[in-house]
Amino acid sequence: MASGFQRSKVGRVFGAMHADGDGRISSAEYHRLIEAWNGCATDTDEIFPLLDLDGDGYLCEKEFTRLWTQFWAG
Repeated sequence: MASGFQRSKVGRVFGAMHADGDGRISSAEYHRLIEAWNGCATDTDEIFPLLDLDGDGYLCEKEFTRLWTQFWAG
């Protein structure tokens, strides 16, 4: 379980990622982040639907927090 500090940190990362300020991360926003992180062209078309737990085409803050915490804790 994430501590309050970790949740705050994840919230700041989430806020920086959803470029249009709509409160969710689109496939295109996720793609840009991953390419910036990797420093090269990266295909995210197959992984994004697996991360989108509710299948709505976006990562909400709850989904992102869960995934981020699993990634860094595991």
